[in-house]
Amino acid sequence: RIQILFEIMRVNNQHAVVGQNIRLVPYCIYHVHTFYNWTRAPDLSPLFDVSSIEPTLEFEYTVQESWVREEDQLMFIALRGNHPSSSLSEEISRMIGEVCLFYPNDVAAEVHIMIADRANRRRGYGREIMSTVMTYAAQAVDIDWFYAEVKHNQRGAAAFFRNCGFQRRAVWTNAENQLRKEMYAINISDVEPQGRTVRYRAFRIPPGDEDNS
Repeated sequence: RIQILFEIMRVNNQHAVVGQNIRLVPYCIYHVHTFYNWTRAPDLSPLFDVSSIEPTLEFEYTVQESWVREEDQLMFIALRGNHPSSSLSEEISRMIGEVCLFYPNDVAAEVHIMIADRANRRRGYGREIMSTVMTYAAQAVDIDWFYAEVKHNQRGAAAFFRNCGFQRRAVWTNAENQLRKEMYAINISDVEPQGRTVRYRAFRIPPGDEDNS
């Protein structure tokens, strides 16, 4: 099943993106169980927009397939360290978060980011993931503008995007639920360090542990 899904992935989702201290890889079927556990963690579940019906693991597998097939969105799993994984178990053990891009109009991309493990927060991974994925999108998908929507009570998220160079561009209140949101945006020309490029390589699924025995 992994091989079948890999063969239909879009060209720009067949890349592993290499940073200084992180590596971004496409969201694959063998990441699903760990990612699903992240969505159920008490301190992380508010970050995920889920329905009143609790998602199941089986449902998350269908979501993963949609990330593979859709042409106007990208999702990367962030790994600690920038080297290729030697096995599936090693890659799973290196998972520290995820970053998503939605770009339905090919002009601007909405960004979502999450660092799952508390031990890996406040260590600079978030900023590097953000600058790396935006630079990659500018190079590979030709996106120049990026924005994030932040709920009014997510002060930490707002501070994070400001620290990444985003500027607050709009504030509004949803008429139905009175939920206040803010929008932060940045142009690729303002992404630090300016003029940088990122390396991206053809993504290869790591061998199973039995292949290394």
